[in-house]
Amino acid sequence: MPHCTMEAIPKKQHREELRATRHQYAQELLQLQGQRDASAATKLVAMLGNPEALDNTKTGEMSSLQQQIASERQQNRLQHDQRIRAGRLRHLVKMYHATENFVTMENLDSRIDALLAHKESPPMYTLAELMFTPAAEADEIKTRKQLLNEAMGL
Repeated sequence: MPHCTMEAIPKKQHREELRATRHQYAQELLQLQGQRDASAATKLVAMLGNPEALDNTKTGEMSSLQQQIASERQQNRLQHDQRIRAGRLRHLVKMYHATENFVTMENLDSRIDALLAHKESPPMYTLAELMFTPAAEADEIKTRKQLLNEAMGL
């Protein structure tokens, strides 16, 4: 039995040492964080050239520095929204110009007329006939396919 109490004392001392070390570490971390916060505040005050702003933040009042930061955030938010709107407008204009080549029921007749106006071979050849004719030129087949794709809006 006395042997158990002897082992318990070093364990207890070790636990106390760990607790003290953790406590010391936590205090050091808090102290470092406080120093970082203070240096950041002084840097901010130095950048803005307004030493009263630091005193107002300690009292809990909304200082001119905080108001300035809030107004800058608001301006940045508005600029961001304007950039998004401008991007959407550019995208819509791009889509509108892409519809010029789109075939609709209203412009179908004019597209067919334009396709037939470019036709240089005899009208008896269809694309299928032209593909199986040995005398057909590859360039003619390609141009007809391209014209058909343009007329269909592909």
